[in-house]
Amino acid sequence: YKISKLQGRGIEYFAEPDVPAARGFEQLDAHLDRVAALLDPAAARYGLRVPRGMILWGPPGTGKSLSAKLAAKKLGVPLLAVDWGAIL
Repeated sequence: YKISKLQGRGIEYFAEPDVPAARGFEQLDAHLDRVAALLDPAAARYGLRVPRGMILWGPPGTGKSLSAKLAAKKLGVPLLAVDWGAIL
């Protein structure tokens, strides 16, 4: 129901991105390893929280979509792609 409500409103839902591993994302991979550690229930005991989201901003063709898909796949979380022009 929720996914059907998102469709047609400028938001696309990716339950499991089907992206193979990519080269050249070593810094992103290292950052995601630190974020993945926050998903461990033991992190909550120390008051550590998982970031609520990430905004990737830049010119076309710089790998933003690929980075987002790789991040969602590595962390095992859903991905929402928002078309700001369709929402506003």
